[in-house]
Amino acid sequence: MHKPHYDLTYSARSSANYIQSCLVLLFLIATAFEAAAQFKISRRMQKQLDEAVEMYMDRDVIGALDAVNEVLETYPTYADAWMLMSQLHEGRSEWLAAATALNQAVICNEQLLGEWMDKLAMLEFRAGRYEAAYSLIEDAVISDSLLNSSIRFAAQAIKEPVELNLAPLQGNVNTGAPEYYPALSVTGDHMIFTRQIGGDARISGQEDFFEAKLSEDGSWNVLRALVEINTLGNEGAPTVRGDGRQLIFTACDGLDGGYGRRVGEGSCDLFCADFDVLDQRFKQEVNLTDINSEAWESQPSLSADGHWLFFVRAYRTQEGRVVQDIYQSEHQGDGSWSRPTRLPPTINTFGREENPVLHSDGRTLYFASNGHAGMGGLDLFVSRRQPDGSWSQAENLGFPINSNGDENSLQVFPDGRTALFATDRDEPGNLDLWQFELPGHALAESVALWRGEVRDADSQHPIRASVQVLDSLGNTIGIQTSSQADGA
Repeated sequence: MHKPHYDLTYSARSSANYIQSCLVLLFLIATAFEAAAQFKISRRMQKQLDEAVEMYMDRDVIGALDAVNEVLETYPTYADAWMLMSQLHEGRSEWLAAATALNQAVICNEQLLGEWMDKLAMLEFRAGRYEAAYSLIEDAVISDSLLNSSIRFAAQAIKEPVELNLAPLQGNVNTGAPEYYPALSVTGDHMIFTRQIGGDARISGQEDFFEAKLSEDGSWNVLRALVEINTLGNEGAPTVRGDGRQLIFTACDGLDGGYGRRVGEGSCDLFCADFDVLDQRFKQEVNLTDINSEAWESQPSLSADGHWLFFVRAYRTQEGRVVQDIYQSEHQGDGSWSRPTRLPPTINTFGREENPVLHSDGRTLYFASNGHAGMGGLDLFVSRRQPDGSWSQAENLGFPINSNGDENSLQVFPDGRTALFATDRDEPGNLDLWQFELPGHALAESVALWRGEVRDADSQHPIRASVQVLDSLGNTIGIQTSSQADGA
């Protein structure tokens, strides 16, 4: 699954990756031109390669590819041109083409394999050719320890695939536009999801929220657009409290320097809106100033009881490295949120962590990461909160749930078994919401739901009250506050 391209992604990442690609490309060109003395090519073809590099630096990758192809038509055994071709495809995340080109370079010059084995193993891995990647490192240890462990993990995972009955959601939720980041109600029969639409011509890929309901026939159908929240800017990555009466979402700094009608702190911020029972709509959007900073905050997940909030924060260090980790914050008695704390290394890594989702059981956390051993790109993982408050070592959900692409937007129903995620595997480039059953090691605890109302004993009018839920031993397992409007 390809990750959706939208403003909730840390914007500096693409520029940093491009600069890194340019530096690698310049190194390749330098070594290529040194080798040109041994492999004679015409001045015109050398000029063609020069122009290919200039085109790439100007971000004209298609022109650069055409120029290198012209060289290879004349000199099909020129290994360094194949290496350049591989780098150009890698810069476009065209892993299979990049691996094929570098393999061709090695065929033309076998001496390259020793120096470029790590790179070839990485490209084969990202292309999903796990057996080919494993054959390169089977009797060796490459310098990249994460890549080494991921290749070995993936080679074994494809031999032990988990059962996966995967199917797109029935109904009218999925359209020709991308749909992703669903937020399920604790009842499992309502959700709010993000859809990328046209919107203002100045804004590319505008995002809005829509509400959908599960019908008796098993289909999901859109009830309405959340017009009280949606603007001409981007709203994305929603999360809803278990009672459906609080929405936390992300809004990002727009072209006009604003957040739609909102006031923000950083490039993307978290906002909260409460549901008005009488008007049947969300109101009073406020910036979560206890959470937000000058950095990038996004992808919130609110616990069913509203007591814990998980989210992603990204920022750039003084050394220029982009850090993107999952944080948590605890709701305080005075209505504020505690200072966010980063989750431990059993979850966060030196890579990217995204899309935390705390199941309704309050202890099972699903998230996406490219920093743990996996199948390539962003994989889905599960970790569980232990009795002492620590988090277990993240477990990969397995193949073929995870693939050599990006997996994200996971949501798990209250039964702890049924899950949703966004994927474009049926129509590349168009994300839709699909449903599947989790494998045994990734199951959450099944959650039961109880409903009630608090009313005045004499007048029978609904009242606002704090309701404490106890287990059979008298331990508090939850505290809820009823609404003044209907007592629920």
